[in-house]
Amino acid sequence: MEHRINSTGSKPSEQEIRKWYVEQPESNMVRAKTDANNALAGFTEEAIELAVREERDSFRESEVIAEIKKLGKFWPQFLQHLGFNILSYFVFTILTVICIVLVWQLFYDISPSDVIRKIVQEG
Repeated sequence: MEHRINSTGSKPSEQEIRKWYVEQPESNMVRAKTDANNALAGFTEEAIELAVREERDSFRESEVIAEIKKLGKFWPQFLQHLGFNILSYFVFTILTVICIVLVWQLFYDISPSDVIRKIVQEG
């Protein structure tokens, strides 16, 4: 069409276009069909590749955001558990000290009556 417009200065009519297509050998039509199919396949591959790339990027971005949100939840939970752990260690220490004092009292401590008896015997 460009050749016709450049050489005559006008567009060909619809009838002239049909006549030109009819006059073309079948091999040209097969080649044009093959070229069109190849172009369509290339376009399809590019479109699928673009869609997959966009979906992959979107998925990666959503995964990164999810990981960042998990990090934001980590510190409050860590501190909460840390506080609970410190409290439990403190309670355990107090109970241990109480148990040690009780054992000391039961096995090694002298009762007040024993102290008075010792004083009376020595004095």
